[in-house]
Amino acid sequence: MTTRIPQGCVTQDQKDKIRDILVARVEKLERLGKISNEAGHRILNKGDELADGFEELLIRLAKPQDFASEQVASTSGYLSGYKAPTPIADQVVALKRYFSKLGTCDEVLAVTKAEGTEGSFAIPKWQLLAPTYGEAVELVLAALRAQRGDGKFVSFRKGELGPKRLRETSKKADVFKTLAEQQKGHDILVVDAQFGIEHRGESVRRARVLFQGNEFGLGAFEIGIMLLTHPERLLDINDLRVDCSGDEYSFDADGRFDGAPHFLFNDGQLEFGADDVMGMNVDSGSASGFLRQL
Repeated sequence: MTTRIPQGCVTQDQKDKIRDILVARVEKLERLGKISNEAGHRILNKGDELADGFEELLIRLAKPQDFASEQVASTSGYLSGYKAPTPIADQVVALKRYFSKLGTCDEVLAVTKAEGTEGSFAIPKWQLLAPTYGEAVELVLAALRAQRGDGKFVSFRKGELGPKRLRETSKKADVFKTLAEQQKGHDILVVDAQFGIEHRGESVRRARVLFQGNEFGLGAFEIGIMLLTHPERLLDINDLRVDCSGDEYSFDADGRFDGAPHFLFNDGQLEFGADDVMGMNVDSGSASGFLRQL
C-alpha cells in the first residue's frame, strides 16, 4: 500500500474538542432564537451540504498560515505534451545514454504510486556521479545541453554552483538517505513525484510550508534528471516553470541561502537560474517527491 504519511493523526481528544465547539455554537444559536426545532429539521435535510461546508472550512483552517500572502490563484499547467511519467524502464534507458555507468533500478516499485502523485521517476543517486552536489548538478545541466542542442539550453548560474552557493535542504537530503536504504543495492531510485502543478502560484517558501507529512521539495539535480527523461515537460514559453524547492541558493555566497534554483522555457530555449524564495508567480510551481510508506 502506498499512501501519504499524515503529519500525526488527529487525536481523539482533538476530535472531541472540535465536536464540543460545534455543539456549543448550536446551543448558542438556539438560546438567541436563531434556530428552532423546525430549523434543525431543515438543516438535517441538507446534511450533505452541511458536511461539505464543514469539510471545506476544516481544510481551510488546517492549512498553515506562514507566508499565506505569497500564494496566488493559477491556471498554468503542462502544455507541451507531458501528462505523466513514462514507464520506468524507458526512463532508465534514457538516463544510461548520458550516464552509462549507472546500474540497476527496482522497477517493480513503479507498478504502484503514492497517492497524490503523477507517478514514478527514475532518479540516480547523485553521489555516484560526482563528489559534490553542485558538480553532480553541473553534469546534469551538461546532459540537458547535449540533449537540447546548440542554442537550446542556457545556465545563468554556470560556475556558480559550489557549496557556498548551492546546497540541498536538510529535509530532502534526509529523505534520499531513507530512499537509498529502502532501495538498497540500486544505483537508480524510484521516486514518486509531481512536476510542479500541485504548488503552482506558490512561492518556494510557501510551498515548503504546505508540503504534506511525506512530501519534500525536489532540487536542481532531481528536476534536471526528470527533464532529461521527459523533455516534453518544458518546450513552450507558457509551460509552468519548475521551482527547485528542495535546494537552497546563496546569490552572494555570503552564508545567506535565501534563493532557490528553477527551470523555465523562454526565448526558444530551456533556461536554468535562481530566484528569491519569497517570489510568487502564477507561471511557476515547486516539483515535489513523496516518501512511500512501505
